[in-house]
Amino acid sequence: IWSWRILQSRAFGRRLPWTSLVPLADCLNHSNVCVRYKLEKDNEIVNPYEKFTHDPESGDFIMYPSKGNSYAEGEEVFNSYGRRSNSHLMLDYGFCLTDNEWESVTFVQRLYRPQEVTELYGKLKACLNRAGFNVVRNLKLNRTTFQKGLMFCRIVNLTEEEADELIKGGDGDGIEKCGTQKIECDVISKSNEVKALHAMLALLNTFDTSALEEDEKLLESEEVEGRLRAAIIYRTERMRIVKRAVDMCEEMLQRIESM
Repeated sequence: IWSWRILQSRAFGRRLPWTSLVPLADCLNHSNVCVRYKLEKDNEIVNPYEKFTHDPESGDFIMYPSKGNSYAEGEEVFNSYGRRSNSHLMLDYGFCLTDNEWESVTFVQRLYRPQEVTELYGKLKACLNRAGFNVVRNLKLNRTTFQKGLMFCRIVNLTEEEADELIKGGDGDGIEKCGTQKIECDVISKSNEVKALHAMLALLNTFDTSALEEDEKLLESEEVEGRLRAAIIYRTERMRIVKRAVDMCEEMLQRIESM
């Protein structure tokens, strides 16, 4: 297991004909930067899909920054281990990042099916389908998915009249013709938006963020280090994601209710 973890956490291979440990390159720390690497032999890039057709002891491994990534003289040079959440980084590499753009918190959103299926339920389901949602979905909340989660809440809180208007806004006059044109469900009405925001808040508040302030104080201490520090960063980042979304909901509610 130890040998496998050493290989798993350090090896290069996606753009190489074989999985390889590359001295020096495998010492670079991870950051969410744009980096590429390649193997060249006789000034030609080795095709990574032509496995075992080249002498593994020949060729040049080249790693370089890409897409505007650059380094000033004296700065630390980073590798990117990929688009990794903090849980992935913790499991495979033993660390995690603050402000990791690939970190998320998963919530389950659902349209509850009544014991006796009503016409409104059918209309809400049709609207969800046209917006690209199933009646049950995982919301992986991060800095970019808040609006998708709120859109789901808007749809499941539609009145029958609002659902009818949304359906007629497409290419058909009834549920049976829904599904051919995708809808983007922005603000529908003041009352719907208030209900949607309260529903979003109720969902977000199922995640406990009460320890956020305490954890942030712990991270200010130099005595907290190693695995304990990484664990606190992991927990803190998840709470920050949820707290930002809660703050957004509350701010939007204040603006709407003051109108």
